[in-house]
Amino acid sequence: MAWGYPVEFAPDQRAEDARALGFTSAPLADRLELLGFPELTVTLAADQPVALLAARLRDVEPSGASTLVAVGLLNLTHRESHEQPSPLVPGERVTVTLGLGATAYAFPPGHRIRLALAQTYWPWAWPSPARVALTVFTGGESRLVLPCRRLQADDGELHPFDEPETPPPLAVELLGPAHGSRRLVHDPASGRWEATVDLAFFGSFRIVEDGLEYREQGRDAFSITEGEPLSACARSTWSIEIGRDAWQTRVEAASTMTGDAESFRVTNSVEAYENDTRVFARTWHFSTPRDLV
Repeated sequence: MAWGYPVEFAPDQRAEDARALGFTSAPLADRLELLGFPELTVTLAADQPVALLAARLRDVEPSGASTLVAVGLLNLTHRESHEQPSPLVPGERVTVTLGLGATAYAFPPGHRIRLALAQTYWPWAWPSPARVALTVFTGGESRLVLPCRRLQADDGELHPFDEPETPPPLAVELLGPAHGSRRLVHDPASGRWEATVDLAFFGSFRIVEDGLEYREQGRDAFSITEGEPLSACARSTWSIEIGRDAWQTRVEAASTMTGDAESFRVTNSVEAYENDTRVFARTWHFSTPRDLV
């Protein structure tokens, strides 16, 4: 769930495009508007019984910069039913239909449309338990259907949406701004990648009327080693402080998720403090079968 900070939006996709199978159109002669759900139908074969297909729609500028327009994900064991998934037969051709997320987007003249296909999309989706090779068969039933919106004669007369009515805000003294930063680290020797996002959605503030103060800081980290899907690990830590004058409270939470070929494993911990005295602590673990994921 993106809150609108720049750190949460997808950057230039050229590096990601290079890691995917891409299909790129010729430069557009005219403006093209999309409004709705793109849909991909593709015939493919996988070399593993459990596999994922990630489809990304891009806007490629004349400079080569690539902007993310829409994303679709399909666990291929769910190709016929989400309620009753079934493993793939390695090497067998299957035709699947994948819906991409809703989009409202305009491609300017001279830009190109690109469809990028990949067998993983970490950390949006957990990677399949074994390395997967997908073979895509072009022609035949394979196609990309775009929800094109026809330009209307009165488009230039459309007015902005009315601003919703909002209650008067509380008088708040800002103690620290909301902020976010993102870092991607790659170790060429081991092939390990780690993406770290530090966020404070609301920053730090004080409600003037009653003196209540609020502070927060969170970090999400996602790591994986190239060619080793079972090395995937997601970690999240958050600290939130709420207090007034001599009364101060703090809650610290941490969660880690990993997986092996059979199951996912999660460890959670919570600690609560009042005036620097720990008043509650709990750590618990659980696992759940992968169930064709």
